[in-house]
Amino acid sequence: MGHSAGLDRTGGTGTAWADYDNDGDLDLYVADYASANGLYRNLGDGTFAKAGLNPGESVIAAAWGDYDNDGDLDLYVVRKNSPNLLYQNNGNGTFTETSVAQGVDDSGQGEGTAWAATRPCGSWPSTAQRSA
Repeated sequence: MGHSAGLDRTGGTGTAWADYDNDGDLDLYVADYASANGLYRNLGDGTFAKAGLNPGESVIAAAWGDYDNDGDLDLYVVRKNSPNLLYQNNGNGTFTETSVAQGVDDSGQGEGTAWAATRPCGSWPSTAQRSA
């Protein structure tokens, strides 16, 4: 995949694939420490379109999960030496940054992230763990 698929990328520190818009096609978030990051919506025909959501530089990793149990996948972004970010999926193609409100805006030496269902459905799982 590359420019012909609509992915204007030459590198990155990590990727996170998920169907954030619930259309049946896997969409792509590309984390990049040294340059702009990007969310790419899968158009279903082998191509992607930029979908916004650029948290700036110093991004190490990202992971999708439904922290608020509304059926829409949310995105957690780990940044090195900057506060981590939690983007709540609004269900209409837009996101709201909620890391401070959810208490997951750690600004340590993040190296990765993952989602895990550690509690019964309906409660906020402890997923935003930092690895130093």
